[in-house]
Amino acid sequence: MLPYRRGTERAQGLAMRVGGHYELGEITPQDWLSLARKARLDPSGTIERILSLAARLPDTVARIAAEPAVRVVDAEFADDLVERVSWWVQECVSRLERAG
Repeated sequence: MLPYRRGTERAQGLAMRVGGHYELGEITPQDWLSLARKARLDPSGTIERILSLAARLPDTVARIAAEPAVRVVDAEFADDLVERVSWWVQECVSRLERAG
């Protein structure tokens, strides 16, 4: 999702499976619930935690990307990163909310 070519976000892989999937675009809300149950976590609490993290992530990335030390290295990349993270968070939250 981060430094990769646009349009490849859904195919980006994780280091750990979530419900049998490594690819971000393949993970469903049911996969998160399955992972929560396997980890002996409260499934609804897990979804709430994911949504809470997602709500904070775009502003956190934007705040860091606005730092002068980041801007001086590559302002264009920082802006692109903020845009991509924000877009991906919206996609993921939308998927979770549609299923809930």
